[in-house]
Amino acid sequence: MGQPPQKWDKIIDLFFQHPSKSFQLREIARLSSIPKTTVQRAVRELLKTKIIVIKKNTTFPAYIANESNFWYKFYKKYSILEKIYASGLVAFLEESFHPRCMILFGSSAKGEYLRESDLDIFLLAIENKINLVKYEKKLKHKINLLFKEDFNMLNSELFNNIINGVKLSGFIKLK
Repeated sequence: MGQPPQKWDKIIDLFFQHPSKSFQLREIARLSSIPKTTVQRAVRELLKTKIIVIKKNTTFPAYIANESNFWYKFYKKYSILEKIYASGLVAFLEESFHPRCMILFGSSAKGEYLRESDLDIFLLAIENKINLVKYEKKLKHKINLLFKEDFNMLNSELFNNIINGVKLSGFIKLK
C-alpha cells in the first residue's frame, strides 16, 4: 500500500478507467509514459490472463478490457481499494467520525466503476459535514458518504447493496 505506481499498474489502470475504449500500443505507451517495448510485454501478459482482448476490426491491433473476465474485475476492485487506503481516506474518516463500521458499496465495490463513477461509502455513525475535496482530487472520484446510526434505518434494497459491499473498517453486527 502507498507504493509508487508500477509500470503494470499504470497500464492496467488505463483499461480500468476506460473499459469500453480500445487502445493501440503506441497510445498506451504515450498515455502511461512507458516505453513501447515494456508496454508490449505487459500487454502480452494481460492477453494471456484474458484481462484484455484484441479488438479485431481495426487496421492496427487494438486492445480493450475484457469486462466479463473474473480477474479483470478482481484486480479492478482491489486497485480502487488500494488507492482508497493509500490516500489516507479511511484513516481520516475513522478519526473524524469513529464509525462502528465503514463499507464501500456500489459500482466500486463490484469492480464495475468508470472514471466518472462516484465512490459510495457507508458509515455507521452520526452524520456530520466534512470537506473531502483533498481525497476526491487524490482518488480522481467524487466521494458520497451515507450515514446511518442503525442498519434498521435502511430500506431493504439499500441494506442489501451495502451489506454486499467491501468492509473498509470496523465490524458488522446484524443481530
